[in-house]
Parts: sequence; C-alpha cells; structure tokens
Amino acid sequence: MSKRRSASASESELESIAESKDLSLAPSRRFVVKTSVSVVAASLLSACDDESTRSLDAGDVAGDMAGDMAGDNAGDMAGDMAGDNAGDNAGDNAGDMAGDMAGDNAGDMAGDMAGDNAGDMAGDMAGDMADDGLPDPLPPPELTPDPEPVSLFPYSVASGDPRPDSVTIWTAIDPVLATERLDDTQTLSLSYEVAMLADEMFSMPVKTGSVMTNAAAGFTVKVRVTELLNDTRYRYRFSYQDSNGEVTHTHIGFTRTAPNDAEEIRFAICSCANFSSGYFHTYRYIALNEDLHAVLHLGDYIYESPSLGDEEGRQLQNPVEADDLEGYRGRYAEYRLDADLQAMHRAHPMIAVWDDHEFDNNAYSSGSSNTTTEDWPRRSAEAKQAYHEWLPTEITSADPLYRRFNFGGLVDLFMLDTRVEGRSQQLVRRDFNQRFDTERKLLGDDQETWLHEGLSNSEATWKLLGQQVMMSPLQVRGALEEERDTAILLNPDQWDGYVADRERLYQHIKTEEVSGVVVLTGDIHTSWASELSLNPNDPRFYVPAAPPEGDDPADPKGALAIELITPGVTSRAFAAINESIINALNAANPQFKWYELTKKGFIFLSISAEQLSATWSLVESVDSEDLPGLILAKSLRCLPAPPGLMRLSSLPSL
Repeated sequence: MSKRRSASASESELESIAESKDLSLAPSRRFVVKTSVSVVAASLLSACDDESTRSLDAGDVAGDMAGDMAGDNAGDMAGDMAGDNAGDNAGDNAGDMAGDMAGDNAGDMAGDMAGDNAGDMAGDMAGDMADDGLPDPLPPPELTPDPEPVSLFPYSVASGDPRPDSVTIWTAIDPVLATERLDDTQTLSLSYEVAMLADEMFSMPVKTGSVMTNAAAGFTVKVRVTELLNDTRYRYRFSYQDSNGEVTHTHIGFTRTAPNDAEEIRFAICSCANFSSGYFHTYRYIALNEDLHAVLHLGDYIYESPSLGDEEGRQLQNPVEADDLEGYRGRYAEYRLDADLQAMHRAHPMIAVWDDHEFDNNAYSSGSSNTTTEDWPRRSAEAKQAYHEWLPTEITSADPLYRRFNFGGLVDLFMLDTRVEGRSQQLVRRDFNQRFDTERKLLGDDQETWLHEGLSNSEATWKLLGQQVMMSPLQVRGALEEERDTAILLNPDQWDGYVADRERLYQHIKTEEVSGVVVLTGDIHTSWASELSLNPNDPRFYVPAAPPEGDDPADPKGALAIELITPGVTSRAFAAINESIINALNAANPQFKWYELTKKGFIFLSISAEQLSATWSLVESVDSEDLPGLILAKSLRCLPAPPGLMRLSSLPSL
C-alpha cells in the first residue's frame, strides 16, 4: 500500500530507539533536551486530562517550565516551541503539574541521560519514520441504512458478558412513554425472544420470557439468557404489548456466546468516548467487523463532565456535570441515542469496565477531583447503579467489577478495576517519590489476590488483563534500579504512581513463570505498544533489542509481558507533535516499540495458539458526521513465550 508523506513526525510510525549507552551531553544539546522535557510534560499531561479545557499561553509554558529548567536560553527556545505545540495542548493543571516536576534538577537529570548519541539516534529515527508516514486510509464503505428509530425503545438493544452457555441482553424504554403505560403496580412488562441466527422471523425462538421494569430501574431491562449453545450466534429482541393488543418491537440485536474450544479469538478494543470531542466513527467501524467474539471496552464509556465548550465538536443536549443518579442516567441515555454506538451494540456483545469518567475525573476508592470524601459514598453508589443499569453486564452494582472470562481454552480474560475498587488517592507531583510506598494500592488486596491466583492457575495459552491505566512507565528521564527515585515520570494516575502493586505483579509473573501475559489498556487516548519489564532503563533487567541469536533463556532480557494501548474513540489527544517530543520520549522509554499520538480509533486483536496480533485501526478524523476512511496504521505480534522472553515484532504492512 502506498504511504502518505508527512513533514511532521506526528503522522508517523514511531519506533523506540534500540539502545544508547552514551550518557554525556554537549551544552548545545542540553538546551534542546531540557526544552523537550517541558513540552513533553505539558503536552502529555494535558492531552490526557479532559478537565483541562483552557489552553496555556506559550509564555506560561516557557516561563514556568522551561525557564526553571534551563535558564534564559532554554526559555527562549521553549517559547518558540510552546507557541507551536503547547498552546493548544497544555491546560492549567498540566502546566502546574509539569512545572512542579521539571525544575532545575530535571534539566540536569535529563541532560545526564540523553547524550549526543541518544539525540542523534532518536533524531535519525524520527526523521526516517516521518518520511514513511502512515498508510493511506481505506475509502469508507457504503453503509446499509440503520433501522428506523422506535419511539418506545429509542436506545435500541445491547448484549454483553458472553459465557459459553449464557449472555446478557439489554434494552431501555423512553421514561416519558414508560410512565404513561405503567400498570397499577407501577411496573411495565416486556417480552423477549432469542433465536438462532438463521431464524430471521423468530418463528422458532430458542428462548422466550418476560421481564418487569419500573422507575427504580430507570426503565432499563436486563436479562441473563442461559442454556445456550457455545460459540453460537443468536438474534434477539424485546417487545411490549399495550392494552389494545398492539405489539411494539425493539431493534433486532445480534450476539455470540463464548466458545468452549477455539482456534482463533478476535476482539475489538476501545475506550474513552467523549461525546463533545467528536463523532463515534470508531464504533461504526467496529460494528462493520462481522467476525468478533466480543468488544472489550476499557472505560470512559461516558464522560460526566460538561461539554468542552471551546473545543470544536458536537454539544450535549444537557451540558452540565453529571453527579447524581438522575444526571448519570441522563448522560447514558444521551450517549445511547448515538447511531454509531447503537450499531456496535446491535452487532456484538460487549465486555466492559469503567474508568474515572463514569464517576468523576481522577476518581479513586474514596474520592475524586471534584468530590469530597463525605459525598463520595453517595456519588459513587449512584454512578455504579447507573453504569449497571445501562451496560449489559452479568453483575450488579453490589458486586465487584473485576471478573474473568475464558474463550475456548485459548484465552483467559481478566477484566480489572484499577479505578475505584481499591485505589489509593493519586499523589500530587511534589510527593511523587511516595510512589514506592508498599501501602499504596491500585488493585486493593482482594482483587490483587484474585488476579495473582488466577494467573497461577490459568491453563490458557494467553492471559489478557483488560484494565484502565498505562502499566508501562511513561518517562522523560529513566534511571538504573538503584537510582530509580531520580527518574522523571509524567503521570501519577497510572501504575507509575503505585509502584509496589506493579512490582508485585511483575515478580509474580516471573516467579510463577506465567507465560503469554498481555495487558490491554485504555485511558490515555493515544496508541502505544510496550514491552513490560522490571526496569526498562536498566540493562540488567531489559535489553530493547534481542541479540541476533535470540534471547538467552538462562538470562532473559526481554519482556515479562506485553502492553497494548488503544487510542480514544474521540477523547482529545495531541493536536501536533514535533521531533523534540519524539526525541525525549524515545530516549527515556526504550520499552515502547510503536506509538501514535494524534489519531482516534481502536485495536483489532487476533489470537491463536501460535501468536497474538494487534492492528491499530485509526479513523482519519472525528470532526465531521460523515464516515471517514480507516487507516490500518500498524500491526504487531508476539508469541506466547515465558516471562523474560516475550517480544513484539512488526507484521507486514496491510
């Protein structure tokens, strides 16, 4: 396929530098690295903080961040760069956080790390990749018209949490029309039918029944359909019969049970769908993929926050913050009117976990950015209730969200809650070295025990961890293990802020020799592929490129596990990046094998006993209602090797 040429590294496939051992830095290079640190920090933090809706002035970025780091010369250089890059990207919070982080010491430390050779290697690599660019987009397909809306059932249907013998089916009724039809018991009775895929007229349904709903359930309906055949496609629908005998049907949905035995499993992976940031074209493309076992949604299904206001895109009908049961229900209802989202739910079962925006920005187990500890029990309980009302889960708000699925003996899927189950409060940047505190939790004790035991007893070839926040370090300065407190890390909300949890997981994988672990991540709105190790900057633990003869099983220096990070459906990422940002990221993060920082989309995952392959499928734009072309940006694979021997490698261009 031909390549689209790009003058900007932001459009390119960005491979990490293999290695650089020269830790010296010429004075001229030192200014560039210090400036890169400031811009990277501001850009990355603001791109992933949906609450940072106001742009920083370039002078703020240059003065507050680069000025502290590198004196007048660096301030001048950063001023030029910030005008081009950080102005659109850096919110006030990002500026404050990065400013706290990147002081004089940060400049010195980054300087010590990124020598001339590192800069040259990163520069050469970024230039080469910029020349290659991303593949040309495939032309958008001709779409079959969606079914006409049904006024009584405006939110269509959905299914989820497939097991070999069961699946959840879902619908919801318009609350105004539902209230008009309530009987003396203040309830409404619906019927449901499940039929084999070939039974288009539901002439011989395999399952039928009735279910009640009322205002206490928000007029949502969920049914766990059991005694089904494994790895079988079904069609389903709900219906309501009024007092005159007239029957109103929902749309027809399609679902699939999990297999007992399989040669290949296929998932689509997505997260972070801010309604105000654009159109849900990613969901439409997932719907068009006819051969998925399930869609894995890794959180931020809704955003509780108001419309973004100054950001171009569509606006919510009720652009206020959702912070109670009525508000959360209303936000889900508005999202579920979206035609692309409805199409995806009609086509495939979903397995979902929440992130923070189903609650509030930067949520943790006992609070959030905008919620006091006193009000959190009420708010979190109402957020959980609305989530389980509107998502086709097999559990309720009284149950923990983490759960395990098996697909054909080939895949054990562990869906985790790294957000509110047991998470300690995020650190502020000035206290970031407390990240090593063993009392700080991300999973919580019960979930951690459940996960470790599950990994140990799994007999599946692949162990997938579906979870919310980046597990790989995200750094602008790495360090050897004995100097790890000198590393400069960007985001205390991710696993970097909870080092003990991560190290216990890594040590468990290593000690128990758990092979084939792949972490699936959302949250950060951008595309990344990473090799996970105890310390990617210490050659005693990790070497970025395997030797020509291959890794030594007796002294492995490859990855303990692999991490694949899906971009956002719409949520904002970088508007643009440049070579300085690329250089800084690559020099400090040799574990990243590929990343793309501007496009929205999803990951298509194909899994067999021999390999796991991931294709980042990116949409050209989310700014217009018209369906854009799809860019098959990158395909990587890994083999189900033991810990220390796992590697990512490129597949041929698509």
